[in-house]
Amino acid sequence: MTTDKLVRRLGKTTKRLGVVREFDVLELLIEELRQRGRYSPVALDVVAAATARRRTVATARVKAKVTHSKLRRLAGRLEDVVERLEADEASATAKSSADTRAWRWGLDARLIRRSGQLRAAIEVTGPMYCPGQLHDVRVALKKCRYAFELAQEAGREGSGADLATLRAMQDSLGRLHDLEVLIEWTRDAQASAAPPELATWGLGSLVRDLENECRLLHARYMSHRSKLLGVCDRAAGRRPAVAAPRRAVG
Repeated sequence: MTTDKLVRRLGKTTKRLGVVREFDVLELLIEELRQRGRYSPVALDVVAAATARRRTVATARVKAKVTHSKLRRLAGRLEDVVERLEADEASATAKSSADTRAWRWGLDARLIRRSGQLRAAIEVTGPMYCPGQLHDVRVALKKCRYAFELAQEAGREGSGADLATLRAMQDSLGRLHDLEVLIEWTRDAQASAAPPELATWGLGSLVRDLENECRLLHARYMSHRSKLLGVCDRAAGRRPAVAAPRRAVG
C-alpha cells in the first residue's frame, strides 16, 4: 500500500471513529453540567438518554465497518512506515544545506498559508453571533496551530506565546461548538416530546441557559479577536529562507 493510500485510509477510519467520539464528548459535557448544578437535572437526563440511544446505533455502524482486524492491519502498516522513516533517518549521515533550506522554506510557506486562511476566516466574523462562521474559524485555527507546532519543533523562535494564544482560543471555540451540538440535541428532544411533559422536563430553559453560555464564549472570542489577528500578522511576516524552487522546463 502506498503512503498516500495509507493516509487516505487512516483519515477515513478516524472520521468514522470520530462520530462515536462526538457522542462521548456530549456524554462528558452533560455529566459536567449535571455536576455544576445550574441546569435542570431532569432535562439533562432526557437529553442524555436520547444521545445514548443514538450512540448505540452509531457504535454498531462503526463496528460493522471498522473491525478489530482492520484496525490491527492499519496499525501494522503505520508501524512499518514509522520503521522505514526511522531507518532512512538513521542511514542519512547529514542533510545537505540545500535540503535543509528547502525544508525550512516549505515549513515557512505552510505557516504563512495557514495564518492567511485563519485571518480570512476571522475577518468574515462580525459582532453578531453566527455559529457557522465561528466553526470556520475553529477549523482554520486548528490547522494554523498545527503549523505553529511544527515551527516550534523545528526551533523557530518567538512562536511559543502565539502558540499558547492559538491553543487557548481553540479550547474556547471547541467548548462553544460542543455546547452548540448539545443545544441541537436538546431542541430535537423538545420536538419529539409531548407538550404536557415539556414544562416538567425544562428543556426550553436548558436551551436558553446553554445559549447564554454560548454568547459568553462568543464575547470572549470577540475580545481576543485582535490578538488572533496579531498572531496571523506575525506569522505572515515570516519570509521563506530561500526562494521557492523552480520547476525544470522541458
